[in-house]
Amino acid sequence: MILEWILVLAVAGLGLWLLKWNWLAGFGILSFFVLWFPMIVLPVPDLINEHRLYGAFAGGGSFPGSCAAALSDSAGIAGASIKTVLGFLAPRFIKKFAV
Repeated sequence: MILEWILVLAVAGLGLWLLKWNWLAGFGILSFFVLWFPMIVLPVPDLINEHRLYGAFAGGGSFPGSCAAALSDSAGIAGASIKTVLGFLAPRFIKKFAV
């Protein structure tokens, strides 16, 4: 149990560190935790509550997308277009579908 919490804290720390170097990757990791936190702490009366995690999964999905955009920097226009789409849509998607 302690190792699980160490892993969770390490990933959250990675998100904080990535905010300085790759803001979209850091934002994706941290938004996953921020949007996922109420599902852990607060009791939810729903029997099936997967719809409450859609916002968190969007934040988690922006991390691999931003990593792909960072790797495609040498691709020129393709890398710039991926960064533009992810940087524009990810925060709006999370804000729109946040629980």
